[in-house]
Amino acid sequence: MEEEKKTQEFVCDENPVIEDSVAAKRIKALGEDAVNVHESKFGGKRIGKIENFWYQHRWHAGLTIAFVVIAIVAVVQLITRVTPDINIVYTGPGSMLGSGYERFEAALTELMDDYNGDGKKEISMADNTYFSAEQIKEKQKLGQIVDVTANQSSYERYMVEITSREYLLCMLDPSLFREVKDNSGFLSLKEIFGDDIPSSAFEDYGIRLGDTDFYKEHKSEFFFIPADTILSVMTLPEDASEKKKEMQKYHIELLRAIANYTTPDEEATP
Repeated sequence: MEEEKKTQEFVCDENPVIEDSVAAKRIKALGEDAVNVHESKFGGKRIGKIENFWYQHRWHAGLTIAFVVIAIVAVVQLITRVTPDINIVYTGPGSMLGSGYERFEAALTELMDDYNGDGKKEISMADNTYFSAEQIKEKQKLGQIVDVTANQSSYERYMVEITSREYLLCMLDPSLFREVKDNSGFLSLKEIFGDDIPSSAFEDYGIRLGDTDFYKEHKSEFFFIPADTILSVMTLPEDASEKKKEMQKYHIELLRAIANYTTPDEEATP
């Protein structure tokens, strides 16, 4: 009797009833169990390999495509990137409009060499339209309005540019020039020209643009910059890198070229 009971315990039902899980019941309730996973949602046709691949791996494929595009753009930018030979900051009441920068750059590159040896003569320029307190008063007398908030933003942007010393050649309104000069921010003309100080010298640390023959010859290219703009070269901290010191030399060379420029007629005169 005991043997018979033991045998019965190991008898398996060939068709056991297995209750559906909660998830399976939900799928059946929604009718999803009747959906052919190999059938396209768009018209009842069987999907092809490409559509099936995209459906199964669309997130991975999308991210991969995005990374490839970003990588291509980065490579193109790296290949086409041009390192400027000269960095200039202009801040004053002038405003560079339209093709003004291209004409300005073309005039200056006539005086430049390819300082970094990359086969191109390039200028990086930051320009800020800024009015001093006196200039604002003069404009108000004429009934003109100055956006004080925008003017302050221009000054703050200029201060970031000037303190970073990225832009070593400065073209500044006289009031701004004096602020930097009084804080020992500029090389003296003695350091730049030695004893051969040009006639366009201004307060021992800059040259007045309007007093140079270069400005007189290229007035149409420099129409947006007032004649009283002062050109100076910035000093560098004692711990500046050799590369930065080399760059400073390029800016000194350009300032000398502007100050010592002579018109073609003067060069031809015996």
